[in-house]
Amino acid sequence: MINELSKKVSQEKFELIFKEFMAQADENAKTGKSNGTKKSRYLDNNEFNGAKFKCNYGYGAATKTPHINWWVLSVYYIPYNGRIIMGIEDHRYPYLNKMNPISHKSIENKKDTVAVFYETTKDNVNYKKLYEAFINIVEQITILGVVDYYS
Repeated sequence: MINELSKKVSQEKFELIFKEFMAQADENAKTGKSNGTKKSRYLDNNEFNGAKFKCNYGYGAATKTPHINWWVLSVYYIPYNGRIIMGIEDHRYPYLNKMNPISHKSIENKKDTVAVFYETTKDNVNYKKLYEAFINIVEQITILGVVDYYS
């Protein structure tokens, strides 16, 4: 199944968006402020398959776990150590037991454990692999059914 997100956000566009996101997150970590927009300048529209593909930097103050997300799937970037973790907070998606996360762990200031599907660092990121992993999980979520609440 090819989802709408993979049709409109190519690997090249995803890489541009993610680099822009990390640069803003690094700047926010230095200033302590939550700057940046939810929509990347590389997207004409940021809603795909009924959910927004957006950047989250915190509210007012910069968060320690800025992330790009689509529905329940997030790619976290932790500026102070350069870790990149793609995952889903365990309480947000009932189908995690049908998926195959590589681990479950706590991430910085997130209150809930995250089911991890991909992990790397800023210095070692392979954008092709990150994109493929992201699209693969998006497709699994699309097939299994999405959740539109954050309780």
